Amino acid sequence: MSYYPNSPPPRVKPSYYTLWGNIESETLEPYLFMHIYIWLKNGISFWMVPEEINIKIISGFAWNGKTWIRVKFNIKYIRGFY
Repeated sequence: MSYYPNSPPPRVKPSYYTLWGNIESETLEPYLFMHIYIWLKNGISFWMVPEEINIKIISGFAWNGKTWIRVKFNIKYIRGFY
């Protein structure tokens, strides 16, 4: 199943939030097909709508400021999410 977000994300960037310890797939699964804000360990942050999550990989759509683009990356790179 493919889900393309039909609206932009919220305009307000949330304050940084992280969970203690590593982020795991089970932590993210309840947020499938919802707008979440991701902070990566390399300092990049963005709105995302996850479409698929497995034990190591998260994929879906990320907002680049103008449109949604398809992304896929390792969950271990996530520092926090909201």
